[in-house]
Amino acid sequence: MSLSGGPSSARGPNTGSHMLNIRNARLRSENDVTLLRNRLERLAQEERKALKKIEETRRRAEQIIQLKARNERSHLRKQLEAEYEERQMERARERLQASKIEMSGALQANQQASQSQKKQEADILREQRTMINGHLRQQQEQQLERNRKMTEVRQSAPALFTALHLSPKSSGLRFPKRPPPCPLSADGPRTRV
Repeated sequence: MSLSGGPSSARGPNTGSHMLNIRNARLRSENDVTLLRNRLERLAQEERKALKKIEETRRRAEQIIQLKARNERSHLRKQLEAEYEERQMERARERLQASKIEMSGALQANQQASQSQKKQEADILREQRTMINGHLRQQQEQQLERNRKMTEVRQSAPALFTALHLSPKSSGLRFPKRPPPCPLSADGPRTRV
Protein backbone atom coordinates (compact mmCIF):
# COMPACT_ATOMS: atom_id res chain seq x y z
CA MET A 1 0.00 0.00 0.00
CA SER A 2 1.63 3.21 -1.10
CA LEU A 3 0.56 6.78 -0.51
CA SER A 4 1.54 7.84 -3.97
CA GLY A 5 -1.49 6.29 -5.62
CA GLY A 6 -0.42 2.76 -6.36
CA PRO A 7 -2.75 -0.07 -7.34
CA SER A 8 -4.48 -0.22 -3.96
CA SER A 9 -5.60 3.43 -4.09
CA ALA A 10 -7.41 2.82 -7.40
CA ARG A 11 -9.94 0.53 -5.63
CA GLY A 12 -11.90 3.21 -3.84
CA PRO A 13 -15.65 3.41 -3.30
CA ASN A 14 -16.27 4.89 -6.76
CA THR A 15 -14.54 2.25 -8.83
CA GLY A 16 -16.41 0.38 -11.56
CA SER A 17 -16.50 -3.01 -9.87
CA HIS A 18 -17.90 -1.53 -6.65
CA MET A 19 -20.66 0.25 -8.59
CA LEU A 20 -21.35 -2.93 -10.54
CA ASN A 21 -21.67 -4.89 -7.29
CA ILE A 22 -24.10 -2.28 -5.92
CA ARG A 23 -26.15 -2.38 -9.14
CA ASN A 24 -26.25 -6.19 -9.15
CA ALA A 25 -27.32 -6.25 -5.49
CA ARG A 26 -30.10 -3.74 -6.25
CA LEU A 27 -31.30 -5.82 -9.22
CA ARG A 28 -31.29 -8.98 -7.09
CA SER A 29 -33.29 -7.29 -4.34
CA GLU A 30 -35.80 -5.92 -6.90
CA ASN A 31 -36.09 -9.40 -8.39
CA ASP A 32 -36.64 -10.87 -4.89
CA VAL A 33 -39.36 -8.28 -4.20
CA THR A 34 -41.07 -9.17 -7.48
CA LEU A 35 -40.88 -12.89 -6.70
CA LEU A 36 -42.30 -12.33 -3.22
CA ARG A 37 -45.09 -10.15 -4.62
CA ASN A 38 -45.98 -12.87 -7.14
CA ARG A 39 -45.92 -15.52 -4.44
CA LEU A 40 -48.20 -13.45 -2.21
CA GLU A 41 -50.61 -12.99 -5.13
CA ARG A 42 -50.63 -16.76 -5.76
CA LEU A 43 -51.31 -17.42 -2.10
CA ALA A 44 -54.16 -14.88 -2.14
CA GLN A 45 -55.62 -16.59 -5.23
CA GLU A 46 -55.41 -19.98 -3.52
CA GLU A 47 -57.10 -18.54 -0.45
CA ARG A 48 -59.93 -17.11 -2.58
CA LYS A 49 -60.35 -20.50 -4.28
CA ALA A 50 -60.48 -22.25 -0.91
CA LEU A 51 -63.08 -19.77 0.40
CA LYS A 52 -65.14 -20.29 -2.74
CA LYS A 53 -64.98 -24.08 -2.32
CA ILE A 54 -65.97 -23.82 1.35
CA GLU A 55 -68.95 -21.62 0.48
CA GLU A 56 -70.01 -24.01 -2.31
CA THR A 57 -69.74 -26.99 0.06
CA ARG A 58 -71.79 -25.20 2.70
CA ARG A 59 -74.45 -24.31 0.15
CA ARG A 60 -74.60 -27.89 -1.13
CA ALA A 61 -74.84 -29.24 2.44
CA GLU A 62 -77.77 -26.91 3.13
CA GLN A 63 -79.51 -28.04 -0.04
CA ILE A 64 -79.01 -31.69 0.88
CA ILE A 65 -80.35 -31.12 4.39
CA GLN A 66 -83.40 -29.29 3.04
CA LEU A 67 -84.03 -31.98 0.42
CA LYS A 68 -83.70 -34.74 3.01
CA ALA A 69 -86.11 -32.98 5.39
CA ARG A 70 -88.61 -32.46 2.55
CA ASN A 71 -88.34 -36.12 1.54
CA GLU A 72 -88.86 -37.24 5.14
CA ARG A 73 -91.95 -35.06 5.46
CA SER A 74 -93.31 -36.35 2.15
CA HIS A 75 -92.67 -39.96 3.14
CA LEU A 76 -94.34 -39.46 6.52
CA ARG A 77 -97.34 -37.76 4.90
CA LYS A 78 -97.77 -40.60 2.39
CA GLN A 79 -97.43 -43.19 5.12
CA LEU A 80 -100.01 -41.45 7.30
CA GLU A 81 -102.37 -41.06 4.33
CA ALA A 82 -102.08 -44.77 3.52
CA GLU A 83 -102.76 -45.68 7.13
CA TYR A 84 -105.70 -43.30 7.21
CA GLU A 85 -107.17 -44.80 4.03
CA GLU A 86 -106.74 -48.30 5.42
CA ARG A 87 -108.48 -47.27 8.62
CA GLN A 88 -111.25 -45.62 6.62
CA MET A 89 -111.77 -48.81 4.63
CA GLU A 90 -111.77 -50.82 7.84
CA ARG A 91 -114.32 -48.43 9.33
CA ALA A 92 -116.46 -48.69 6.20
CA ARG A 93 -116.41 -52.48 6.50
CA GLU A 94 -117.29 -52.20 10.16
CA ARG A 95 -120.15 -49.81 9.38
CA LEU A 96 -121.48 -52.16 6.73
CA GLN A 97 -121.39 -55.00 9.21
CA ALA A 98 -123.06 -52.83 11.81
CA SER A 99 -125.83 -51.89 9.36
CA LYS A 100 -126.46 -55.58 8.61
CA ILE A 101 -126.79 -56.24 12.32
CA GLU A 102 -129.15 -53.31 12.67
CA MET A 103 -131.32 -54.51 9.79
CA SER A 104 -131.62 -57.92 11.38
CA GLY A 105 -133.18 -56.30 14.41
CA ALA A 106 -130.31 -56.46 16.90
CA LEU A 107 -130.51 -52.83 18.03
CA GLN A 108 -128.63 -53.52 21.23
CA ALA A 109 -125.75 -55.17 19.39
CA ASN A 110 -125.66 -52.20 17.06
CA GLN A 111 -125.40 -49.77 19.96
CA GLN A 112 -122.59 -51.78 21.50
CA ALA A 113 -120.75 -51.88 18.18
CA SER A 114 -121.19 -48.13 17.77
CA GLN A 115 -119.78 -47.48 21.22
CA SER A 116 -116.94 -49.86 20.58
CA GLN A 117 -116.21 -48.20 17.25
CA LYS A 118 -116.17 -44.73 18.81
CA LYS A 119 -113.84 -45.94 21.53
CA GLN A 120 -111.61 -47.58 18.91
CA GLU A 121 -111.55 -44.39 16.83
CA ALA A 122 -110.69 -42.36 19.93
CA ASP A 123 -107.90 -44.82 20.70
CA ILE A 124 -106.68 -44.63 17.12
CA LEU A 125 -106.74 -40.83 17.21
CA ARG A 126 -104.80 -40.85 20.47
CA GLU A 127 -102.34 -43.30 18.98
CA GLN A 128 -101.98 -41.16 15.84
CA ARG A 129 -101.39 -38.05 17.92
CA THR A 130 -98.78 -39.89 19.95
CA MET A 131 -97.07 -41.16 16.78
CA ILE A 132 -97.12 -37.74 15.10
CA ASN A 133 -95.85 -35.97 18.23
CA GLY A 134 -93.10 -38.57 18.60
CA HIS A 135 -92.08 -38.16 14.98
CA LEU A 136 -92.11 -34.36 15.24
CA ARG A 137 -89.93 -34.56 18.36
CA GLN A 138 -87.56 -36.88 16.51
CA GLN A 139 -87.40 -34.48 13.55
CA GLN A 140 -86.71 -31.54 15.86
CA GLU A 141 -83.92 -33.48 17.57
CA GLN A 142 -82.46 -34.41 14.19
CA GLN A 143 -82.63 -30.79 13.05
CA LEU A 144 -80.93 -29.67 16.27
CA GLU A 145 -78.21 -32.26 15.66
CA ARG A 146 -77.78 -31.05 12.08
CA ASN A 147 -77.56 -27.46 13.30
CA ARG A 148 -74.96 -28.52 15.89
CA LYS A 149 -72.90 -30.26 13.21
CA MET A 150 -73.10 -27.22 10.92
CA THR A 151 -71.94 -25.05 13.82
CA GLU A 152 -69.00 -27.39 14.36
CA VAL A 153 -68.15 -27.16 10.65
CA ARG A 154 -68.31 -23.38 10.82
CA GLN A 155 -66.14 -23.31 13.92
CA SER A 156 -63.56 -25.64 12.38
CA ALA A 157 -63.39 -23.60 9.14
CA PRO A 158 -60.64 -21.25 10.47
CA ALA A 159 -58.33 -24.28 10.72
CA LEU A 160 -58.61 -24.63 6.93
CA PHE A 161 -57.35 -21.08 6.48
CA THR A 162 -54.30 -21.63 8.64
CA ALA A 163 -53.38 -24.60 6.44
CA LEU A 164 -53.05 -22.20 3.49
CA HIS A 165 -50.44 -19.97 5.19
CA LEU A 166 -46.77 -20.82 5.45
CA SER A 167 -45.12 -20.64 8.82
CA PRO A 168 -43.27 -17.32 9.28
CA LYS A 169 -40.04 -19.13 10.33
CA SER A 170 -39.74 -21.27 7.19
CA SER A 171 -40.41 -18.51 4.64
CA GLY A 172 -38.80 -15.53 6.28
CA LEU A 173 -42.03 -13.62 5.69
CA ARG A 174 -44.39 -12.23 8.27
CA PHE A 175 -47.92 -13.56 7.91
CA PRO A 176 -50.91 -12.69 10.04
CA LYS A 177 -51.24 -14.98 13.06
CA ARG A 178 -54.99 -15.43 12.57
CA PRO A 179 -56.69 -16.22 9.27
CA PRO A 180 -59.22 -13.80 7.83
CA PRO A 181 -62.75 -14.14 9.29
CA CYS A 182 -64.87 -16.92 7.88
CA PRO A 183 -67.89 -15.81 5.79
CA LEU A 184 -70.06 -18.13 7.88
CA SER A 185 -71.37 -16.42 10.99
CA ALA A 186 -71.99 -18.10 14.34
CA ASP A 187 -75.72 -17.38 14.19
CA GLY A 188 -76.29 -19.31 10.97
CA PRO A 189 -75.37 -19.35 7.31
CA ARG A 190 -75.74 -16.21 5.31
CA THR A 191 -78.11 -16.45 2.42
CA ARG A 192 -77.70 -14.34 -0.65
CA VAL A 193 -80.61 -12.26 -1.77
